[in-house]
Amino acid sequence: YHSNTNCPRLNSIYENFEIPSEIKKKGPEMVKQFRAWFETVKHLLEKPDVFVARLQARWGIVTNPNAIRIENSGALDFGSFTLAEIEAKIDALLKESSSFTNSSEKTEQF
Repeated sequence: YHSNTNCPRLNSIYENFEIPSEIKKKGPEMVKQFRAWFETVKHLLEKPDVFVARLQARWGIVTNPNAIRIENSGALDFGSFTLAEIEAKIDALLKESSSFTNSSEKTEQF
């Protein structure tokens, strides 16, 4: 949770890269090694031919990892409530539920 809706991380765009299936097939340790390696060369993605050369030299793969980019859906502010306010809301919902249950013969049996 964030202390306010203006938090830059809360409003950021999610960007990442998929782990190539060739690496995943080699197991969790290889995935861990690939992630560490990728952090050192991801700046080369701006030069795809150079990045692919490094990828092929180190891992024997020629396919760039798929980029993932997901726009932020925005923040929701639920407000700040006291315990008394929450209890009052719960009581009101329970009363409303009880009224509905007793409103007809069809619902009384439940």
